[in-house]
Amino acid sequence: MLEAVRCGVVRTGHRSIATEDRVSFLPQEMQMPTSQPLEILLATNRWATHNLIEACRDLPVEKFHQEFPLGPGSLHHTLLHILESMQHWTDVLAGREMQFEDDPGQPHPRMVGSFGIVYFGSALPDQQRTPQQLLELLSRIADELESLALSGPVDETVTWKTFEQSFVFSRGGVLTHVTTHGMHHRAQCLNMLRHVGVDPLPSSSVHDWMMAVDCP
Repeated sequence: MLEAVRCGVVRTGHRSIATEDRVSFLPQEMQMPTSQPLEILLATNRWATHNLIEACRDLPVEKFHQEFPLGPGSLHHTLLHILESMQHWTDVLAGREMQFEDDPGQPHPRMVGSFGIVYFGSALPDQQRTPQQLLELLSRIADELESLALSGPVDETVTWKTFEQSFVFSRGGVLTHVTTHGMHHRAQCLNMLRHVGVDPLPSSSVHDWMMAVDCP
């Protein structure tokens, strides 16, 4: 059953999804069936985002950067925004302060995370990345996010500092947010991929992940 699912195309509702083997890049422990919600959310977040970026590999550059009137505006910008959010909350969980660097020609420094993604800077010339570069970033950020997520109890607190305020959140709240935030933007990416002619669309839901990992 699993091999049939991995090698074919499944109709779910009104759309086709690709179901080829896209779990081998996950850490070994995340390729096994699990009933733990946090582990499922972490695995699906990495897996689904990877599938969407992978679907962009063969797109012409102009389609990867084509502007749409939704979300951050293009496949590139939306995928980078997903990674930006993962970077941010990974830094919060690690207790790292937000970094600032000079922005030539601008009156204020720009904010940058520990993985080099500039906040709110997806359109900046030096923030343009290829799908391969996004995949490499995803792997690095997800590795640390997952390690931090499983390193302590969910009822411990972390502090998020902005320019003028500090907020205290539970680790469980942060992890729930960061693993579900991307779902909203991945739906936008699926819509963009449909408009640029990608068919079948990449697998991206928790149900799709279960079909690839948990089916006997």
